[in-house]
Amino acid sequence: MASFIAGRFAQAAVWLDLRFDDGAFELEYQRDRQARTARFTANAIAFSALLWGAFGVWDSATNTNSVELTRFRFMVAIPILLGFFALTFTPAFRRWPNLCLLFFVAAASLLAIKQLLEYGEGSPYYLSSGSSALNFALILVFCIGLFPISVGWSCAVGAIIILVYGGGVSAFTKIEFAEVSSYIFNLTLIFLILIFTSYGRERFAREEFARHILQEKERNKLSNFLSSYIPLNFVADQADRSAEAFGEVTLLFSDLVGFTTLTEHLAPKHVLEILDMIFTEFDEAADKYGVEKVKTIGDAYMAIAGKSASSVNHAKAMVEFALHTIDIVRRVAEKTGYPLQIRVGIHTGSTIGGVIGRHKMTYDYWGRTVNLASRLESLSEPNRVHISEATYWRVRDFFKFEERQAVEVRGFGSMRSFFVSPNDASRKDGVLPD
Repeated sequence: MASFIAGRFAQAAVWLDLRFDDGAFELEYQRDRQARTARFTANAIAFSALLWGAFGVWDSATNTNSVELTRFRFMVAIPILLGFFALTFTPAFRRWPNLCLLFFVAAASLLAIKQLLEYGEGSPYYLSSGSSALNFALILVFCIGLFPISVGWSCAVGAIIILVYGGGVSAFTKIEFAEVSSYIFNLTLIFLILIFTSYGRERFAREEFARHILQEKERNKLSNFLSSYIPLNFVADQADRSAEAFGEVTLLFSDLVGFTTLTEHLAPKHVLEILDMIFTEFDEAADKYGVEKVKTIGDAYMAIAGKSASSVNHAKAMVEFALHTIDIVRRVAEKTGYPLQIRVGIHTGSTIGGVIGRHKMTYDYWGRTVNLASRLESLSEPNRVHISEATYWRVRDFFKFEERQAVEVRGFGSMRSFFVSPNDASRKDGVLPD
């Protein structure tokens, strides 16, 4: 009979067990649950051992006929609990917690059978007594009710406990079939109640985990979206200030040459596709070189480098980024057949940044550095990187340059400026990265 019930439990475990369809997601859930419940499991075991000890002391003091029960508690139950408590701190338990629990259940059940048989048929704690059935019911409640295990493992635990109890009673005692059937029925009823409790607990835990992961993904998506308009570190650290100053950064402005004329001959959808193709690659290149995109205005692109303390040579990173953008535009021009080129202007200096607006906020930069970078872009030539003298002195050891004749820059007067040599061989320390 016990074997029949165990077989039915195994079938029930198949359709009751809950799993995510995605194997990787399921593994992540299992690891998260183990990390969150490891301490609870150890505390539950320690608390149970403490209760058993307290009841043993109480029985010894109040009931002179409880010697056998006290011996069972202190010689069998509590040592098993303490052994399993120690097991929870081992690498084996962290790796195979459910298998360790099955081992504990099997060991506890077999030791309980052995100890209960030693009491003899005349003892009220003998294996065939109702007291022994209650002990196995306590093992059921302890293992399934306290341990955060899945429904499938709960079914396996229940099957082992009932199988060991039913098999032990049938094999080693002379109890009537009707009586042992009654005990097994009661154990099964307790088990089913625990299984449905475990099922609800598992289902709720999985829904909560999936909801948490979804919220994290949405939060990250929102953060990435917001960071394209307002730096998140400004929101977190500078919310009480209207602006922040940067001692030295490198600003870049670029503009697509011939794009305005191109828009007059192409459908708006096609124009958007080309612009999106170019600026998407710009954004990827910006991430590669540690450059931060500020904004786009039509076919113009603005970027900044050097805001963080970790930016050791932001001017060099910006020039490399600029040369990369020229390569991007050339590739797109070859791919589409459209005569696209780009002008780039770069300047290094101090600037001020802050949030503008209340309803449609944007983070922008002001100052002479911004203005000069913009002027250098407008004075640049197609597919050339035009840099100021300040930037030149910071990158002169990494590239080759062509100094221009002094140019008149509106608002700044006559200034020295340089073109970065466009070919790959211009790098003094190697080939320009892809």
